[in-house]
Amino acid sequence: MKVLFITGPHAVGKMTVGEELSQQLKLPLLFNHMTLDLLQPFLGWTSEMFTLSNEIRVRLFQEIVKQPDNVGIIASFVTYFDDPKDIERNDRFFEIFREHNIEPYFIELEAELETRIIRNKDAHRLEKKPSKRNIEYSEKELKEHTLYYRLNSNKNEIKYERYCRLNTEYKTSKEVADSIINYFNFLD
Repeated sequence: MKVLFITGPHAVGKMTVGEELSQQLKLPLLFNHMTLDLLQPFLGWTSEMFTLSNEIRVRLFQEIVKQPDNVGIIASFVTYFDDPKDIERNDRFFEIFREHNIEPYFIELEAELETRIIRNKDAHRLEKKPSKRNIEYSEKELKEHTLYYRLNSNKNEIKYERYCRLNTEYKTSKEVADSIINYFNFLD
């Protein structure tokens, strides 16, 4: 079973890189907004909605590890590295799989703000993520979160055994996915 967690700031390419990895590795993708956009119409952008979103992921991961023939999963999410609750959430996700002797892969993506502002308006992104269709609000949120929160790790901060950090600037999703596949020797 392969388990890949992809993190990084808003509009860095988590979903599109995840889609490319999903296609090449034949693993299902749970991208961040699959749970968020499901719950948001009912609960709004509240702390309760984010808590429930994480609880859904935890339960899904718990069920996946129980299935002996399950091939694994790719899951993406934003990590606020200055928020201990987000670090605890990531560790909890890892622990679910480690309890079953499965060591997940942790992939961190980064790109400059200007690139992410352009990507924020991408038609494919808007098609897949209904809550991003209010571009003015989405761009404002993207800029504010970049300014006020730490959305990428510091050097040597990540202690997970299977970790890589990639800059997605000037790269296609396929190029980034290929780099990940080569880095971890997934096709060997």
